[in-house]
Amino acid sequence: MSLNPKIYLAGPDVFIKNSDIGERKKVACRKLGFDALYPLDNEISGQNAALEIYKANCLMIDQADIVLANISPFRSPHCDVGTSFEIGYAVAHRKPVYTYSNDTRTLIERIKEDFPEMLDDGTNVEDFGLHENLMLGMGSSLPCFTRDERTDLSAWQAFNDAIQAVKEIQGK
Repeated sequence: MSLNPKIYLAGPDVFIKNSDIGERKKVACRKLGFDALYPLDNEISGQNAALEIYKANCLMIDQADIVLANISPFRSPHCDVGTSFEIGYAVAHRKPVYTYSNDTRTLIERIKEDFPEMLDDGTNVEDFGLHENLMLGMGSSLPCFTRDERTDLSAWQAFNDAIQAVKEIQGK
């Protein structure tokens, strides 16, 4: 039985078709002395897959010591909504959360550049200089680790920066 800290790896990586990114991230975690919990490692029977996935992922977060979340923009200017839930769930359970993104721009910069029509709907867009909504940004234990690697949804370089920082924090 391992006594290594357990890290839950949240993010849209699970949607990348034909990818070994989960395995690569788990290996990177192991090299730094962490046991990675990855959502696709759950065994789902398919009877009620949605409920099974929900319960299994929540259980993994319960078992984790740390949550490391990929908040790269996914299908919108925001991060994956499932990842948002997982961050909130972890924060509510007093787990430290660290975030990383493949986009160095703040939320308002992404909206202005990539989704300008959102500025014309008569509502305000928050501008707190964060990489995501303030509730997610403030839920993170450190500022978001970013790299300009927008073509890589896995945010591999930003992930490596984040996991190294987590290692340094855990080593203290």
